[in-house]
Amino acid sequence: MENDINVGQTIKEIRKNKKIKQREFPPLSRGTVANIESEERTPAPENFQLILAKLDITLQEFDYIKNGFKLTTREALIKEFIDHKHSLYSERTINLARNMDVYLVNNPNDQVIKDYKVVLNVYKTINEAQAYKVNKAEQIATEEIWNRIDRQKIWYYYDIDLMTRIFYVFKLEIAWKIIQDTLKQMDRYENYAHYGDSRKTKQAFLLNSAKFLINRGDFKNARPLLEKAKLLTHEHESVILELYSLAALATINYVENKISKYQANNEIARLCTLFVSLGREQFANDIHNDWESFKQEYNPLPN
Repeated sequence: MENDINVGQTIKEIRKNKKIKQREFPPLSRGTVANIESEERTPAPENFQLILAKLDITLQEFDYIKNGFKLTTREALIKEFIDHKHSLYSERTINLARNMDVYLVNNPNDQVIKDYKVVLNVYKTINEAQAYKVNKAEQIATEEIWNRIDRQKIWYYYDIDLMTRIFYVFKLEIAWKIIQDTLKQMDRYENYAHYGDSRKTKQAFLLNSAKFLINRGDFKNARPLLEKAKLLTHEHESVILELYSLAALATINYVENKISKYQANNEIARLCTLFVSLGREQFANDIHNDWESFKQEYNPLPN
């Protein structure tokens, strides 16, 4: 259940805790502030922003305090979804999908949660099939999301996040367009800090896009994405993502005959050892299995 404290009460509690008097909100009068705190008057948007500035509180933090220093159910679902960076956690995916279903019973028109539920269904299907394949219903749902967002000149935060998670269910030509468009749209949110680090979101997207292209045999377009991912992950000390990018680069270097199969095997083994030393055995298994699967499907000239 959400906390039912109102806006006026929240303003009053923060103000009193900071030892700020009602008369200290110029140009608002003491009486105006008192009426807002007692809920006898709803603050105009510009006055509300003025009050927040005096309290040194952002709107996002104000809502968090208003809800009893907790995220709302909706915000908690979104945060858990955005933090859900790895599709390796199938049980976590199922639990989150179940919680979204419960929320949507009372909030059936929440487009963001509905879209994220589609993505969770896609995750589940891909995990079960161990391939970038979805069923017809999921294909239709993801196409509807793409068609809606593609019509926009500017993509917003949730639009970008959605596209970073569904591009790989489309045919290569469309997926490549989505990858390019998403990277351009991401530039607007480079310094945006909401539920997560936008820099890591970009790093993960570069890596996932490159891995998708490798899976589709498009090594030429995959390499620049991986080189960028490697640079950013090293620059921002994103160790886990950097190790993943190095594993993918080993694959491309092998394909381009820059290293032998023996050298590629050694590089993957080295990275697996590093993952294990970090307590990330599941990630070690992930890159090991990816590499073994790739070798079975890819047959270059012997070297």
